[in-house]
Amino acid sequence: MDFYQLKTFYHVAKQKSFTRAANELSISQPAVSRQIESMEQKFGLTLFHRVGREIKLTDSGLVLFEMAEKILSLVGKTESVMEGMKNLESGSIVVGASTTIGNYLMAPIVINFMKKYPGVSIKLEIQPTDEILIKVKNNLIDIAIIPEVPVITSVINEILLQDEIVLIAKKNHHLTKKKNLKLEDIMNEKFVIRGQDSNTRKTIEKHLKQHEVHLQKYIELDSTEAIKQAVLTGEYISFVSKRTIQMETKFGEIQVLEGKDLRALRNFHIVRHKETFPSPAVDAFIRFINHDSCVI
Repeated sequence: MDFYQLKTFYHVAKQKSFTRAANELSISQPAVSRQIESMEQKFGLTLFHRVGREIKLTDSGLVLFEMAEKILSLVGKTESVMEGMKNLESGSIVVGASTTIGNYLMAPIVINFMKKYPGVSIKLEIQPTDEILIKVKNNLIDIAIIPEVPVITSVINEILLQDEIVLIAKKNHHLTKKKNLKLEDIMNEKFVIRGQDSNTRKTIEKHLKQHEVHLQKYIELDSTEAIKQAVLTGEYISFVSKRTIQMETKFGEIQVLEGKDLRALRNFHIVRHKETFPSPAVDAFIRFINHDSCVI
């Protein structure tokens, strides 16, 4: 059954007139008649009783009218929803982020985006990088922000920004009084570091290996917040993303140690599945991260 025939039938039934329906649809009356006749031939049913100039729906016509009303209403709602999504009046996004990025970067971005586009809902999933990448590959999330992406043919990635990993200590730690520290000067200190799955840990291990040094004494903790609390005891030092200690350095609780090779750089990437066409909401979110977000 042709959609336009159904629409013509609906208007004829509602107007109870071929002529008025033709005027409403801006087509000729013969064209209306042909479409109705075609439908009746297709179904093998009479849809209208024609008595002089008056027309009335048959029992079959009444059933079809009720169904046509529902179908056309749903089509109208669908068009409205699609238009709303195009204009970002509605829509939804599932965003994935690795632990450090999700906890210290994405929350303000998501809040500011929703202020600009209040009709779009966002779900933020924060998990280790490897788990987020698997979800991208399996099309379970729309977009992800993660560090250092391996070469995978099924995903597209672009560099978002550069992150700096720094060495920190409590403000009264004995190392804070020293200038021009070297990696060799800190190897015997008590370290606290992230677990094996952490990209921060992997980045630092790679950095230290390049300089042919290795940590001697350390404990592992699963979160950056736990690491900061350990550092605040005054016994431990640690490598963390500079973004994670803005509050502590602002109030002078934690100090970044200065010296040669005590910093490492890594990139944060925007990642999405190669074969998924991004929705208008996802496109807007990518533009917002790259250009509009004041957080970055």
